[in-house]
Amino acid sequence: MTEPKPQEESSPPLKRRRRLWWILAGLVIATIILLAATPFAIRWGIEKALSDQGAPNAQVKDVDFNPFTGVLVIKAFRGNVQSEQQRLAAVQIQAQIDWFPLWQKNIYIPEIALRDVDLHLQRDDNGSWTIGELNLPSESESGKKPEEDEDKADGKEPWGFGIGQVALENVRIHYRDPKIVVNARVANARLGSFETWSPEQATPFDLDLTVNQGRIRLEGETRPLSSHPEASARLRIDQLPIGWLQPLLEEHSVSQLSGNFDTDLQIAMKTDQETSLPGFSVEGSIGLDSASLDHSQAGIGHLELTWDGKTKVRLLPEEAPPEWSVDGDLHLLSESLQWTDDVTERSAGGDMELTQRICAQQKNQEALEASLDGSLHLAGLNYRDLQVSLKRGSLTWEGNVALEHSTRKPQPAIEAQGTLAVPDLALDLIEAGYGIAQQKFTADIKVEVPAEGAPAEQLGLAATLSLEGLDISNLRQESKLLQLERFTVTDLDMAGMNSIGAASIRLDNLRAVERKNRETLSTHAPDAVLSSGRIELTQASLKELKALRTKELQIEDLNAWVLRDKDGRIEAVQALAPSAREDGPDTGVQEKPSADAETDSESHFEFSLQRFLLAGDNRIDFIDRSVTPEVHQTLSDLSLEATGIDNSKPGQDTRITAKSHVGEHGILNLDGSLNPFGDQFSSDLLLKLRNINLSAVDGYLRKAIGYRFKSGRLDGEINGQVENDLLDSNLDLVFAQLEVEAVREEDQTEASGELGVPLGTALNLVRDSDGTIHLDIPIQGDFNDPAFRIGKVVRTAVFQTLKKGMVSYYAPLGASLLTGAALPAGAIWAVGKLYDMATTLRFDPMLFGPGEYNPTEQQQQKLKEMAQLLQDRPDARLVVCGIAAPPDLEVLRAERAESQDNKKDEGAASTGESKPEPSPPASEEEKQAMYELARQRAGTVQTSLIEAGIAEDRILTCSPDYQSQQQAQPRVELGI
Repeated sequence: MTEPKPQEESSPPLKRRRRLWWILAGLVIATIILLAATPFAIRWGIEKALSDQGAPNAQVKDVDFNPFTGVLVIKAFRGNVQSEQQRLAAVQIQAQIDWFPLWQKNIYIPEIALRDVDLHLQRDDNGSWTIGELNLPSESESGKKPEEDEDKADGKEPWGFGIGQVALENVRIHYRDPKIVVNARVANARLGSFETWSPEQATPFDLDLTVNQGRIRLEGETRPLSSHPEASARLRIDQLPIGWLQPLLEEHSVSQLSGNFDTDLQIAMKTDQETSLPGFSVEGSIGLDSASLDHSQAGIGHLELTWDGKTKVRLLPEEAPPEWSVDGDLHLLSESLQWTDDVTERSAGGDMELTQRICAQQKNQEALEASLDGSLHLAGLNYRDLQVSLKRGSLTWEGNVALEHSTRKPQPAIEAQGTLAVPDLALDLIEAGYGIAQQKFTADIKVEVPAEGAPAEQLGLAATLSLEGLDISNLRQESKLLQLERFTVTDLDMAGMNSIGAASIRLDNLRAVERKNRETLSTHAPDAVLSSGRIELTQASLKELKALRTKELQIEDLNAWVLRDKDGRIEAVQALAPSAREDGPDTGVQEKPSADAETDSESHFEFSLQRFLLAGDNRIDFIDRSVTPEVHQTLSDLSLEATGIDNSKPGQDTRITAKSHVGEHGILNLDGSLNPFGDQFSSDLLLKLRNINLSAVDGYLRKAIGYRFKSGRLDGEINGQVENDLLDSNLDLVFAQLEVEAVREEDQTEASGELGVPLGTALNLVRDSDGTIHLDIPIQGDFNDPAFRIGKVVRTAVFQTLKKGMVSYYAPLGASLLTGAALPAGAIWAVGKLYDMATTLRFDPMLFGPGEYNPTEQQQQKLKEMAQLLQDRPDARLVVCGIAAPPDLEVLRAERAESQDNKKDEGAASTGESKPEPSPPASEEEKQAMYELARQRAGTVQTSLIEAGIAEDRILTCSPDYQSQQQAQPRVELGI
């Protein structure tokens, strides 16, 4: 048997195996060395990179890398080991790489985690950044622009990228720039898996962040790699301060800002399938709590704001404006709002509370629709400028406002419906000199404002208004001009400016023009010039600003105090125009409008009032101090009704009825119609007066003719008949116990010149037996006559009536002048003094035969008729004057020359128609005989009058008189 030969040690297969083992051993050793050195290399690389970027003292304490699991952990990272304050530090940074997807050209990192990181970010004035210990130059310093990616698609399949999770825990970020400082801490942050090879996969995320002591939490999911990206998240912010933003607003003069911001929002983003443009929706609440702001011109002491609703935005292609919608509740509370403007010297302030349900949307490029439903409250309002001062005020609105706006029309269409209230208001019109205050104003309103270009009648307003406690004052005179308890407008309806109407306009307890110095001459003297319990206008309408029509105007409990001062000015007018006396002297001359202006006004404006009613307890006091003594007359228990007032119907009559007490015991009644709007004025009015005290208007009589009323009462009827501007009226007046006297002697002479006798005498001559004077006075005139003055016409008519009354009563007895010539019936004449008596009315003289002194039977009958007439004129006194003449002297001389048988001279027994021959003047003895004859004649006439029934004290006898003129006749003169 042959034994085998041993194999050679250096055979080729053995060598190859040994070499392979050595290679494998070397690879293992190299791998071990590489694995052992990799953490050190990573550590050195990080420190080297940071050193190159300006952090030479950066340090990484430990790096763990497991290539089999792909886990990399960096521990105790510090940006500068020599600094006590670390600007860049991390306790642990961990990342993991999955190797297997690399075979499919996918880079997948299962996890990246940062824990306990401190990061300082700083930006200087030049815009340079410092991140931790790394200094990054600003773009202006680097001068470099980012290069565009030159890699082009080469048709190869791109590498994929994916991350399983990114986690941050306890990451502190400190940001500082020249204006603000922000300290933030990420307690937890998670970003879930996203992979480019699974683009439709949802990536969840959450964040728990604290910023300047405010907490921010965000959680949701997103599909950022999808062909149509979308995302949804919930954002919650709790008590985030806003004061740190104040330095950013300093350039806008904001010196102080504080407050806290809160939100709880559900946010969603979705890409449109057709346009690939995103749409956004935000739903939830936003709040701002305890905010305040100080500005150089404005300030907010306290502000709270909350919003709870939903907002949607959808982007449109071709740069079209986005479509959007808002639907939610807004509440805004702001206290101590202040605003000032030193340039214009304006300031304003107040508190505001706004609560609104807001719905708004813009569906296309042209239409915007919005609706606000809620309330607005403004309180403690104040405003002041050079012309206006709002000292206090408040406002409340509750209702809905709808808006529709088209981009083609700059003015939107607006509709509003709700209740507006102004509980308190005090406003001063500084330049005008008036103050306005009111306690409460409310209005139930519905308003429709059309868009620009719409017909004017589309402007609509429907409202019911109520105003309480209105007070308007004159600031310069410190007096009240108007006080009103309540003002209401019911069912106000407005269709453009062409149609305005209201069911009722009412004023309650009106007081106009306060009177500081109340009069003492009347216990009824009010503290206001005008007051009324109620003024109401019903069913009023204004058409095209040219026609005002109303059903009824009713005034109740009117009290008016009309005072005319010594200069003839009306008290109320002076109070209402305080600035007139300051701007210039009051000349009393008012500028008369042009004829064209009057014509235009009358022809274009129409007014109609179906009924005017003055009811209730009404009183008007009229005081005139421009005359002496001053006149004070009162109309009380006054009522008035007028119907058919319409200037658009010139042929229609206005019916008027009125009644009133005049003074204490007088009564006034008015009834009739008038036509004030025709081309020519016409009227048919009957005014009845009863028991009117004339002494109350004594001042007017003194001013007119210089006489005063000592006493007197007036009854009568005044027929105000006017036809086509022609006055044809009649005054049927009855005066009782009327006594007048001249204030001065020259006044008596002036009146006597117009009447022919003194006024007192004229009145006595027409006075009845019961002391009354009845005058029937016709008054005529033409209103178109420039010389026509109603006062002058009435005075002339009264005097003419007195003249006629004096004569006509005694006309049957005839009248004569001093010459003895007969006068026509109805004439009037004046004589000189008789027995130093005033002028008197005289009748035809009673002629006697020469030497005779007994009246004939015919003369006796005439005396009886005269006595009968005088019975009805108790204030009239009869003057009897006996007169001797030359025929009487001739008879006396003839009797003495002839025998003692008392034979009558035939010449002396004649009728006196022949003229005696001239004879020598009467001796003193003969004159005494003539005086005795004249006395006997007067005595026999006086005796006859007494026997006829005239009281002896009503008959005055003159001193006997002898008239030596040859034409004189023996007679007895009779006068009243």
